[in-house]
Amino acid sequence: MKVFLVFLAMLLLYMSFMCQWSDMDRYARAQRALKELAEEIACGAALLLDEDSYSGGLLCIDKWAADHLACDLLQRASVAPPFEAPGVLSARIEIFDDESGYEEAGERGLLPGCPAVSVELTYSGREMFRLPFISVTCMQRTAVYQWEPA
Repeated sequence: MKVFLVFLAMLLLYMSFMCQWSDMDRYARAQRALKELAEEIACGAALLLDEDSYSGGLLCIDKWAADHLACDLLQRASVAPPFEAPGVLSARIEIFDDESGYEEAGERGLLPGCPAVSVELTYSGREMFRLPFISVTCMQRTAVYQWEPA
């Protein structure tokens, strides 16, 4: 009987470890996918220049086009794993350019006078871990893309 109880305890412990490892792997893949999406939105938005402002000698990012790019990419990502239906994927975009100004750019470690886009993605959804003592329902990732002087 003693051997059976020790075996049962070890089985439960190993099953908990395996469950935790698989959940952590899925969580790391979701974090990586969220970071890739944030980088793609930031890079794409920073490359969308406002042509009218540029013809006037200003480096300004087209906010309307950047918002539509972010909405399109978020919509595509929210129907595919790991960000499917029960969760909500949202973005906050900050643009630093000649039109918006560079007031907070120095606080973020960005070069003043160089256009930049900062994207913060947030995913809120179902519980990501199956074990009861770990509770994670929200992930955040941030990406910044900045033009640098030549």
